[in-house]
Amino acid sequence: MSTRLWLLRRPAFGPAEAPVAVTVSMPVVLLAYLALQDDWVSRTHLATLFWPEAPEGSARRNLRRLISRLGEVPFASGVEVEADRLRWQLEGWLTGSALAGAASVGGEG
Repeated sequence: MSTRLWLLRRPAFGPAEAPVAVTVSMPVVLLAYLALQDDWVSRTHLATLFWPEAPEGSARRNLRRLISRLGEVPFASGVEVEADRLRWQLEGWLTGSALAGAASVGGEG
């Protein structure tokens, strides 16, 4: 039984046979973004992405708080956090590059 994360329509997580609805929150949005990446994402990039109008110091402080809230999400295990970067590599999950490849193949017809 594989575990899945659904992001289209109603967000859900769990086995395909019995997914559990996920309430969209900032920690869930961060996880979704990390899940679609293929590698490490810098804290600077994430801070700018989530708080583009905030001064860098404020944005990085907000990001630290957001990272500390990942524990609120029951499926957030496995997020790797380093001083300047984060990643969430999920074996067997669809990544951003796989989506891009699928889109380019689908568009060739």
